[in-house]
Amino acid sequence: NTTAVSPAKLSEVFANLKATNGYQKMSNGAIIQWGVIVYTAPGNSPGDITKLNVNFPIAFPTRMSTITFSGFYDTNGNGDDGLECQHSCEVSSKASITFRATRLVGSASPGNQGNAYYIAIGY
Repeated sequence: NTTAVSPAKLSEVFANLKATNGYQKMSNGAIIQWGVIVYTAPGNSPGDITKLNVNFPIAFPTRMSTITFSGFYDTNGNGDDGLECQHSCEVSSKASITFRATRLVGSASPGNQGNAYYIAIGY
């Protein structure tokens, strides 16, 4: 309690990137990261899968604890949901995941664009 925290050290502890794909470091060592994943729609049949590697804005020093996805698929630019996909992933490393979009139902054509949004928490 006798040493003051320098502005540089305080900035390091609470480092962040305020962007579409960004992160916030917390004082307890936790890191919250977020981003958007743009993917190509799976084939026409339920169960068809699109996979792609996604890098986090920064690597988690120890591990990713949890990740959650939400998303939409817009075939015509007006917010209509033309595809229902389940979003999931495999943890590839402390810096990336292998993202999967699995077609459940929907009328969107394969090859159109889908968006998934994620929040990942780790330390």
